[in-house]
Amino acid sequence: MIQSLLSKSGSTNVPNSLPITNRYGNSPNVRFKMFFGVWAIAALFHMGTFRTFEDDFSHFMLTVAAVFLLVKPGSYLRMLIFISVQLYASFRILPNISNHWFFFSLVNLTILQAFFYLVIKRKSFAIERNEFLETFAPVVKIELIILYFYVVFHKLNSSFFSPEVSCATDFYEAQNAYALLPANKEILLANAFLTVGIEALIPPPGSASPDARPSRA
Repeated sequence: MIQSLLSKSGSTNVPNSLPITNRYGNSPNVRFKMFFGVWAIAALFHMGTFRTFEDDFSHFMLTVAAVFLLVKPGSYLRMLIFISVQLYASFRILPNISNHWFFFSLVNLTILQAFFYLVIKRKSFAIERNEFLETFAPVVKIELIILYFYVVFHKLNSSFFSPEVSCATDFYEAQNAYALLPANKEILLANAFLTVGIEALIPPPGSASPDARPSRA
């Protein structure tokens, strides 16, 4: 139909390929940049929460690598530098590592494996971003589902709902929440129940909207 319309208008220059809409949206580049931009911000938030920006040289380098990636989140080179520094900073403190930072490392290992799998498969570092996303994103989604199942399920014990020993109380105090709300037993108990409730309500990745099937515009 497009060719017919163009021929009637006197033009026969039909583009060889039309833009493709896939389940990651019209522009894989935008999705790619969004993911790694937010990923870099997540690392900065982690270090900001624990005030580890300048604890040692590896954390300083990770801060630099995260900002470096944030400035240009579409760069494979910056992505590889960031992931490499984050993995080094994490593995050097094992086994004294928080659950979420360990999970961060597992996701980075997944991304790294997907990248080099495609490099070997294509015999080139020129990898299409949509193919890269389609390679690691499904695995990361499964990892995220397992993580959220675990973080909810393992809290269902009497200790978590006992303000005197609950880690929910520790995080409440670590975040200085008592500056806004009192730290009495009732508030601390409500904090524990609210934590589990919010985490249980988080929908599985990809359930918010149906996947769009590949189609040509």
